[in-house]
Amino acid sequence: MSNPDRFNVIALGGLLLASTLFCSGGCEDSSAVRQAEVQAKLADVSRDLGQMPVIMSGATDQARAEAERKLNDLLAILSDTDGAAPGQQSAASLLASNVHRKIAHLTLVETTKVEADQRSRRETLFGLIDAAGQLSAVAGSLETIDTQTQQQHLAANRQSAQTRLAAYGEQMAAADAPIAALTSANRDDQEQIDQLRAESNELMREANDLGRAAGFGAYEQSVQLDRDADRVQYDVSQRDLELEFSLRPVQALAQKQADQTQEMIAAIDGSSSAIDGLARTFDDEARSARASIDQLRQTIVAELDALNAARVDELQGQYKKAAMQLEIAADEADKAARNGRNEQANAGRIGAARASQELGQMHRSAALAWQDHITLLERIEASSGALESASMVSAQLSTARTARSDSRREAKKAYTSANEQLDRITGRAAGPQLEDLKQDVQAAIDELSSNGASEG
Repeated sequence: MSNPDRFNVIALGGLLLASTLFCSGGCEDSSAVRQAEVQAKLADVSRDLGQMPVIMSGATDQARAEAERKLNDLLAILSDTDGAAPGQQSAASLLASNVHRKIAHLTLVETTKVEADQRSRRETLFGLIDAAGQLSAVAGSLETIDTQTQQQHLAANRQSAQTRLAAYGEQMAAADAPIAALTSANRDDQEQIDQLRAESNELMREANDLGRAAGFGAYEQSVQLDRDADRVQYDVSQRDLELEFSLRPVQALAQKQADQTQEMIAAIDGSSSAIDGLARTFDDEARSARASIDQLRQTIVAELDALNAARVDELQGQYKKAAMQLEIAADEADKAARNGRNEQANAGRIGAARASQELGQMHRSAALAWQDHITLLERIEASSGALESASMVSAQLSTARTARSDSRREAKKAYTSANEQLDRITGRAAGPQLEDLKQDVQAAIDELSSNGASEG
């Protein structure tokens, strides 16, 4: 859990406690009874939300759907707060904000998988483009009937490929140890998390049995254990992020590149043997190479169409869904700030800033993905000599560049909103942790402004 999120959880606990004290001082009339009912719902939702497991990219569709169903159930509970005190309304809004952020995370988990698949397919396309270029060079050389020069060229290519193949092997081997270490650490920490959650639940049941006054100590211990579990869960999440987005992708990419390089070596060997044994049939070999280039072009066109369809149809919808949830999360947190006072208001502002920051991060990630896609399209455009492809990517390049600009603009807008919320935070909440967050947000705004200027 990041520092701002940790503050948010602590502040939410304070909101719930403050609204409890508010209810206990009321008259025993229908209003007080209603506020007590709302308070119990808020406590239940807070507990259930804290106990929900973190859904990572390896989770099944069923697990994600079940998690989203449970989160929507919590939103339904939080929507029934008629008659609640202002402090309870603030707590309910902040809880709803956290729920919407979790729903957005579920969508972004799937988006991350699709983006990872896109990266893999782009690497495959880069390999196909390279192969087409190399085949074009081979065909041109065969057409000159310069056997000796061509053999030297193939030998150099093969040596280069062997060198790359060895480097890919070293990359894969280098990732084995850290992957094993992080996986082992996560397994150990998960056992600790489960133990802490179990102890927290037991204390919470004890607090409920004893009542608000006698059970307050048990309640505090339960909350502390949950916080301890959150801290350990944050470490697990960080390792999962490193595994999913750093180590394993690097290892998988190295394996894919090694396979492609091995295929390239085999192709080079085949070409070399053909030149040795069929010096008088170079024309046929050249025609075969040209046919292979044509097949590669067809494959590249089909792959590129599928890649574009996934970006425009699937990913754009997922990004819009996540953006909607994060925008609602920011609105709910802002509502919590308006209904709360002092630290309650600060907690809402922090929640709104955090939701807006996550929205900015999402749009900035989308912009980076579009930039990678643009690089691929520009590479295809630059390979028009071998692929005759300049016309087929022109419209796609225009669409991609527009989408990148839109994503950067939305990212800057979200970060700016986060900055405005952070500027409104006062009192004890405006400490070093918030200053670090403000610096991160401002750095993102500066980067996006720089990128926007370079586009212009």
